[in-house]
Amino acid sequence: MSSHNIYFSGIGLCSPIAGFKDACAAFYAGLNRFDTFDTMANQSEDAVNISIAPAATNLEGYQGVAKTVKMLNMAFDDLCDNLKAPLPQNDLCILTAMPEPQHRQLALTNQQQSWQEQLNSYISMITMPLFNKLAADNPVLSSAPMQWVFGDRVAFARILNKAIQLINEGSYQHCLLMVADSLINRANLDTLQDAQQVKTDNNPVGFIAGESAAMILLSNQAIGEHAFSLNIQVASDESTIEQAIAQVEPQTPDEENEQQIQLERNLWQGEKLMPLIKQLISQNYENQWFPRCFSDINGTEYRAVEFGNLQVKLKQAYPKAYFMQPLIPSLSFGEQGTMTGPLAFACAIAGMQRGLARHNEMLITLSEQSGKRAAIALRM
Repeated sequence: MSSHNIYFSGIGLCSPIAGFKDACAAFYAGLNRFDTFDTMANQSEDAVNISIAPAATNLEGYQGVAKTVKMLNMAFDDLCDNLKAPLPQNDLCILTAMPEPQHRQLALTNQQQSWQEQLNSYISMITMPLFNKLAADNPVLSSAPMQWVFGDRVAFARILNKAIQLINEGSYQHCLLMVADSLINRANLDTLQDAQQVKTDNNPVGFIAGESAAMILLSNQAIGEHAFSLNIQVASDESTIEQAIAQVEPQTPDEENEQQIQLERNLWQGEKLMPLIKQLISQNYENQWFPRCFSDINGTEYRAVEFGNLQVKLKQAYPKAYFMQPLIPSLSFGEQGTMTGPLAFACAIAGMQRGLARHNEMLITLSEQSGKRAAIALRM
């Protein structure tokens, strides 16, 4: 766990609704912009209606890496508009979180290369056109040290934690967090539909696939008009269900299957998130408002189970606290994968800055099917 007061300088979004200011205002107003269309799954002869949350209307012609580059470009432009100041040109580090390309059905080129070489090529396919586009006004982007994390929801918690450490240690004065994800490219949507993960007419227990990108600037000093000091704490548990299964020694295949089912069932009981939250929340909150919670529940049944169990555990652990209604970003933005954390972070920041959330303490929880968990606490 890391905790430090640093300066939040600015954030830019490319989201299914709009940029940072309008998207967060729409979220607190309960608005969304979901599109629907008819499609046919590979295993079915009947067309079904499917809902998605595309980023911007002018991205319809883009797919794959090209769409990622375009969304990041739009998020960076939004960041600059919100900063009202030039991007720092010295002592800047870039931290990037994105899903592994194969998890979004993106085929990598040159299969004769090693996996690391393929990932390096994939990174170059994103950074070269993006930074070349932005180089005229921001040459630092091409030369700044950059670290990449590939993963799902918890990947954002990892780079946020890393940014806190780097700024706290004095390694860098500024960290630019760069995140993007899209679940709605054609091949990925087909895969999700075949696996019955997306919400359709005949599958109400599913999610609305979305896409977005974010640029977040954190510093050791105020940059721009709207910078403010922010206390950020991050706690995570990156143990996976595969690691838990590997530690048991079943005697028969039936025992192995039964143990796996039990481990997966326990995963969604709130048992892993609760200890992380307790690391971040030291007060008893007696006759006080508990931090406003942002949940990554998205419409799927197993997340609903964890959401419900976590509410029970929180009220048992803090029986005299006052609880506000949890906030659910997917109601406005859809399922966002790796971008789930940045969107909750953006809405939390907007809520504190403008008083929309009616609280100055926020708690973001992140869960992955792999078993990884993370919690982020924010305080003005």
